[in-house]
Amino acid sequence: MPTNEMNTCRVKFSVKLDQLSEKLSTKVKNVIKSSPSTVLEKEFDFFVPPMWSADSIAETSPEITTVTEEIEEWISDSYSSFVSPVYGERLANHAVSYILRIFPSYPLGDAKFRILCYYFIVAFILDDYFDDNTGEGDGDDSAETKKIKYFETATNTIGEMFEMKGELVALHHHFNQVATKAMGMDLFKEQPFFIAIANSIEDTLPQIQEINKEITLNKFWAAFKVDFRLGCESVRWTLMNARSGKLDSFCVDTYRYFKAKNRKPKGIRKWLRKLSKHYHHSGVHRFARSDPVQSRLRRVVRHSQKLFGLMNDVLGLQKDLLYGEEDGMVMFKVRKGTSLNDAVDEELKLLGDYVKDYMELRKSLLTEFEEKYGQVATFVKFVDAALHGSPYTFRDSIKYGMKDQIRMDYK
Repeated sequence: MPTNEMNTCRVKFSVKLDQLSEKLSTKVKNVIKSSPSTVLEKEFDFFVPPMWSADSIAETSPEITTVTEEIEEWISDSYSSFVSPVYGERLANHAVSYILRIFPSYPLGDAKFRILCYYFIVAFILDDYFDDNTGEGDGDDSAETKKIKYFETATNTIGEMFEMKGELVALHHHFNQVATKAMGMDLFKEQPFFIAIANSIEDTLPQIQEINKEITLNKFWAAFKVDFRLGCESVRWTLMNARSGKLDSFCVDTYRYFKAKNRKPKGIRKWLRKLSKHYHHSGVHRFARSDPVQSRLRRVVRHSQKLFGLMNDVLGLQKDLLYGEEDGMVMFKVRKGTSLNDAVDEELKLLGDYVKDYMELRKSLLTEFEEKYGQVATFVKFVDAALHGSPYTFRDSIKYGMKDQIRMDYK
């Protein structure tokens, strides 16, 4: 099959509605309990990348088990002060499942694979922290109010950090400048686990430099600084409006926009994709910034990010119910009065439209530029693999609770 053509498959999934977290709001619980069935079953069409077969993604293997256990040991060595063995097992499983599916070009035994796992684990820990809105008290001492202050301070402080000028005389010295500034924040004083995370990042940075000598701390931070600041501000905005009760007063499009900015580890994950190009597809990274295809490539990337978000809303629904997370679009619509079935159907309709558009954007990009710019095919293959591997991540990661609840039909 030509690289610009794609077949489709059918993704079938089910969500159990009889396992609800006590953290869910009364409104959401009542809507879920009023559903005519205890299981919600849905399906949607998805694309199949060329030269791909169902056998290319194994559910498990001895090698996967070994790598997962080694990642668990790293988590224990780095974060045992605040990560329990059970939580560490879940983090390791999720990281390996995620990188294995989203970055299939990285062999399990490769240093790149482990480094990506390390940084995604940091993102997952932060993600869980942001979602843990367990504060019951009112006033300035509530968990939500503190987080609002944290992110307001983080937005401003990060900006100051990145205004540092001068050459990198010593990497360690520069890192200490950044660390000293950060340690003065209440966020680090009151949440000491962030210090352990910062130390682990410092320890793994030299491993990245072994892969690519050109990676400096400036490049390391610069790749995601804008997204990180936008993410902090968006989280603050979301928490502030949720606490005041104004969040649900916004229309669906406005909420979707801020939700897109408020994918807590999104900035880190976006940076990781850029970083992977630095040390694995450096030609693609340089090419992606050049004319005449720059805008077309960006369009494909932006489109793929929206596809990731839509899949997270529907295939991550079981996790939302299990852990009481209500920041997804389905939950937002349910709180606004839409039935669960209709809310999921609306998101699936949008997902289907985006899948069709992605296939068309991809085809036009390859048809027009593949022959002249050989790196286009490499770039598209990278995005194809990341998108198509996502349903397998939701299926295999214990974090989502979807084992045996997602099936890919290639017939």
